[in-house]
Amino acid sequence: MAQLAKNKCPGDWSFEGDWDKRHADQYMSLQEIARKVNPDVSLVGALVNFPWADGHAIYRVAKDKPLLLQHVPVYDAWQVPYTQIRGLRRADVISMVRSEQRLMELFG
Repeated sequence: MAQLAKNKCPGDWSFEGDWDKRHADQYMSLQEIARKVNPDVSLVGALVNFPWADGHAIYRVAKDKPLLLQHVPVYDAWQVPYTQIRGLRRADVISMVRSEQRLMELFG
């Protein structure tokens, strides 16, 4: 079962100044790392998205074993309830990562 890290994903996620460009740049950097993740080896760096409200709640895999997710407070900074994170199994995250990778092969 997954755990939620006490700290959010590293970076400047404040809403000060030119925050929308800064958020976009940081998120693009995280996506570049996530695209290189091989779920057969390690999930660290993978991004997991949950549809939430009018956007997505986004989490980054910070540790593989035990599975530890960090909240990525990008844009609206949506979060899902902790119980939803706690219920995730490693196999669930692998499935989500592979699904995203297949979409990127088609449309990326």
